[in-house]
Amino acid sequence: MPPQRNLAVIAALALFVSGCGDDRGLEPGGPAPPEASAETDCEELGGGGESAPPVRQAGKPPYGFNDHAGLVRSIGVAEDAELLQRAGATLWRVAIDWRFAEPEPGVLELETHDAIYCEGLARGIRPVFHITGAPDWAADQGECPVESCIHPPAVDALDDLAEFAGAVAERYPDAAAIEAWNEPNLANFWSEPDPHGYADVLAATYDGVKEAVPSMPVLGGSLSNTSGSDATRHEFAKFLAEIYEAGAAEHMDGLAFHPYPIAPLGSPGERFRSTMAELRRTMRAAGEGGEPIWVTEVGLPVEPGISEADQARTMRGIYGRLAAAPDVEAVIFHTLLDDADASADAGSFGWIKRGEDGDLEPRPVYEEFGG
Repeated sequence: MPPQRNLAVIAALALFVSGCGDDRGLEPGGPAPPEASAETDCEELGGGGESAPPVRQAGKPPYGFNDHAGLVRSIGVAEDAELLQRAGATLWRVAIDWRFAEPEPGVLELETHDAIYCEGLARGIRPVFHITGAPDWAADQGECPVESCIHPPAVDALDDLAEFAGAVAERYPDAAAIEAWNEPNLANFWSEPDPHGYADVLAATYDGVKEAVPSMPVLGGSLSNTSGSDATRHEFAKFLAEIYEAGAAEHMDGLAFHPYPIAPLGSPGERFRSTMAELRRTMRAAGEGGEPIWVTEVGLPVEPGISEADQARTMRGIYGRLAAAPDVEAVIFHTLLDDADASADAGSFGWIKRGEDGDLEPRPVYEEFGG
């Protein structure tokens, strides 16, 4: 089990990213102000959605990125979307942090997400929005065993969550899916990981989305592939078995999973293959498994001992294995662009890095997929 690592220096409006697998996490933050779009004035908002096509129609599953560079204004939203398009992406996973999106009941602040939605659709890229976090007025303020936690909604705020999820679905009806939470089996994202509490949040999200846009896929699980359990984490297979026992299968159209390899594919300590196999065993043992698997995060950092060539080879190998699996609906890589403060010692997941002069430099993996 590798030691817990931070991926970037925390700033006032820090990037709201996922925990990047095996217990890595960041302080989340709110989105930057939106920019004027050169491509669209967001006429797409609230339209369509009645017969949105399935994500995987034939052949290989589509791929995209868990990418928040445009959300926090590390680069412009339009530029971010253009870089995604050049990489061949057709999916764009972005957090909708309920804490910032509805700071007061009934007051929605989603302008930056509007720009992301419209810039993506203009380029054939469909967002996957994951709803995570609860504003102070709706949160269950429990203990936090790590440096910083996201608190889940209070039980009496689940109806408010359902209403918010419905508003998101209605506003973005051509999104590829709405994902219920991010890595709820890690304390970074759920202060006291609780499978039964998560099953309730999933059900509320599902009910709200389906009432607004019945055709919208709702993804459950969103699990880190952590292999141990303590106050800061809950082993993913046990967590999954418990949410199935709580009825989660009735409230999701797909199971989201984050099978980070931790090490180059095929090397000692690599965990992609073993955790994918364990995921499927758990689904079968629970009598479930009918829902497709959405890999909504997977990546390998460039760091001491892991080269850019290792990263490219591993991402090619992982995508090839997932593309050959009929139960995999989509693949989302972490991440497109490294944060400006990313440290080489902490690991650099980005397919695009920043040079010493601040210029963006594609890594081999970006050029291979984009080419």
